[in-house]
Amino acid sequence: VESACKQVHRSLIDDFKFAYVWGTSTKHDPQSCGLSHVLHDEDVIQIVKKTNQQQKADKNYQQRVQQHWDVTRERRRKNRLKT
Repeated sequence: VESACKQVHRSLIDDFKFAYVWGTSTKHDPQSCGLSHVLHDEDVIQIVKKTNQQQKADKNYQQRVQQHWDVTRERRRKNRLKT
């Protein structure tokens, strides 16, 4: 499941809560699974992210927000110099 999340978007791993999986790799349809679950061919997954409140409760939330704004500020600064 982890590699499937990375193929969708790289930041999805940080906000991952669990995934519902339908297919031959599970006992029940659907079954909630974690990142370490191994998918089989033609399995169907539904990724469930953490809510905003759960994300804010994470210990590295402030660091991630600050990093995002630093990158955004740097991009804006570079764009101003080009024009």
